[in-house]
Amino acid sequence: ALDLARAAVGDPQAELAPADPDHPVATARVAFAADVRAEVERRKRRLGILSYDDLLSRLSTALADPGAPARARMRQRWRIVLVDEFQDTDPVQWQVLDRAFTGHATMVLIGDPKQAIYAFRGGDVVTYLTAARTAAAQATLGTNWRSDAELVERLQAVLRGAALGDPEIVVREVSAHHQDSRLRGAPHPAPFRLRRVPRTGFRLTRAGLISAGDARELIARDCAADIAELVAAGAAGVATWCDEPVRAAHIAVVVATREQGLLVQRSLQERGVPAVMAGGGDVFLTPAGEEWLTLLEALESPHRSASVRAAALTSFFGCTAEELDAGGDALTTRVADTLRGWAVLVRGRGVAALVEAAEERGLSGRVLSRTDGERLLTDVRHLGQLLHEVAVRDGLGLTALLAWFREERRRIGSTERPRRLDSDAAAVQIVTIHGSKGLQYPITYLPFAYQNFTFPTEVARFHDPATGRRMLDVSGAGAGWEASVARHRAEELGEELRDLYVALTRAQSQVVAWWAPTTNTPTGGLHRLLFGRRPGDAVVPGEQEVRDDDYAARVLGLIEELGGPVAEVAVVAPEAAVPPQDPPGQLTARRFEREVDSDWKRTSYSALIRADEERPEVGSEPEEGGKDDEPDGVDPEAAAATAEPPAPSPVSPMAALPAGAAFGSLVHAVLEHADPEAGDFAAELRRHAAEQLHWWPADVSPDALAEALLPLHETPLGPLAPGVTL
Repeated sequence: ALDLARAAVGDPQAELAPADPDHPVATARVAFAADVRAEVERRKRRLGILSYDDLLSRLSTALADPGAPARARMRQRWRIVLVDEFQDTDPVQWQVLDRAFTGHATMVLIGDPKQAIYAFRGGDVVTYLTAARTAAAQATLGTNWRSDAELVERLQAVLRGAALGDPEIVVREVSAHHQDSRLRGAPHPAPFRLRRVPRTGFRLTRAGLISAGDARELIARDCAADIAELVAAGAAGVATWCDEPVRAAHIAVVVATREQGLLVQRSLQERGVPAVMAGGGDVFLTPAGEEWLTLLEALESPHRSASVRAAALTSFFGCTAEELDAGGDALTTRVADTLRGWAVLVRGRGVAALVEAAEERGLSGRVLSRTDGERLLTDVRHLGQLLHEVAVRDGLGLTALLAWFREERRRIGSTERPRRLDSDAAAVQIVTIHGSKGLQYPITYLPFAYQNFTFPTEVARFHDPATGRRMLDVSGAGAGWEASVARHRAEELGEELRDLYVALTRAQSQVVAWWAPTTNTPTGGLHRLLFGRRPGDAVVPGEQEVRDDDYAARVLGLIEELGGPVAEVAVVAPEAAVPPQDPPGQLTARRFEREVDSDWKRTSYSALIRADEERPEVGSEPEEGGKDDEPDGVDPEAAAATAEPPAPSPVSPMAALPAGAAFGSLVHAVLEHADPEAGDFAAELRRHAAEQLHWWPADVSPDALAEALLPLHETPLGPLAPGVTL
């Protein structure tokens, strides 16, 4: 019931699909979901709570009347509307934009429907397509500014003309800005490589397929071996990217889930290649989250020996199972005493004091001695900071803090949850597909793009084919349930293709992908593209049969001949030591050698930045003197005696006016709203000065401010732009 309620409330813009009236369970589920929505709205009104969805919905309602004042106000304020990442819009957002600006303002919608991969967050590509059909003009970016030309061509051989979940979302022809490859000397130089895993050596299922877990284990090891070989070639000065030796930091591994990323990370660490999870999912659901939960439970109940002994096994104490068994009750008592002391610390000084006490007991040293120590320590500190902040902000005691932590682990989508990087060292970036969107990497590895696991459908999300409305079917049974599930899965498989497109197009010079005949392969995006359609065909099947190894090798060979990825066989290379990177030079503290200017003066941020840029750089090394236009040996006093007296500096028209941030905001607001083409610009300035003084009060009259601003309009730009003024 709780999951059903969360699904209903989590997508408030979706319309609840009607239940089969002849099915009592389906009817009860839909009625329950409707009641939950109504109750949540009632409680929000009673408590005076507005969510972001509520703000948008209320604005949309305020704009519903064609004569609504909100329409006039928005049109008066914004004449040109530029909306970026529009493929991730939703129906209410578009409703607001459409009602406010269509036919009354220039509206530019920028988006790539091939990268619409946020349906789980409410992104609605169908809304994008609906809006695109109303556009008076459409333009397409025909040049790829990211990837090398040969990589673009090989990717196009696989993607060209494919419909990614909708007939209107088609991969179009594109040219490349970078004509030459920036990657040189790589052990395997092909810009697009596809490594095939043969069935040989695996224990097969009854269907003659490799189990998904076995295939992932081998691919992770093969991926790590390939990366290690490339990094070693870079360290030897053989492999370069943009004329620099290839380093681990040039490489990204793009995965679908955090678990897949951790699998590759462990394999890379075994090969001696540094790797970090960029983001990597929900920090509350990491091993550090488990350790904090165990510790909080023990702090809250130090009299329970089971909780105390569980806490002793965490990184906070570092006991092993053998030590715990050998120590017996005496060890348990010592740990319990420590926990009671830490509980007093938390009550008096917060969680930060507990973390400090754990550090004194060797927390960092214990954790960093582990293979994954940097990652674990980063997560432990991150969670400690979050716990301290919420405890101080909300005044939570241990019991309430434990309840909050448990609830956060159950929730989805907290703003603080993305994980921090565990190290600033140059390392392979392991990133999820959603985390990689908008980013680029010189070399990209896609170890698991061939597979897709289809989860059981508890709640079906889809668009009504007749109306295009987003629907939510929570019935779980009845006459229309199977049709709802089919539409839901079809839309998910379409988004899976767009996920693949995003992953493939992150690379600048090389993409390395894998294919394996597993139980999860039939619905995988890469498998369906390679084996389910002929080159140039638009339709990509929702599922494609996995055939024998000889057939797979033959098809992949033909695709290579047509200009697609170079086909390789995935054979894990033997381990070879990765040459260590050059150690950093000796570190020294910077010395402050400037003179501090203590004079009072009126200035601005721009002037401060300009003065800083004009100063020589501060460093520990002696600074070289700059070039001087005057010859050496000139007597300064003699030069001063013969020099002409400097001309007096003109007095600023704003010299007598107030200073400060509020006055600066007033000036900016007047200049922003005043029309420089007005017939009487002085009157225009006075009018807007009087208006803006209500918002930015200052000790100045509208006439004085207008008189001071008028010279700005008449100041010439100089000889490079004769006749042109500000």
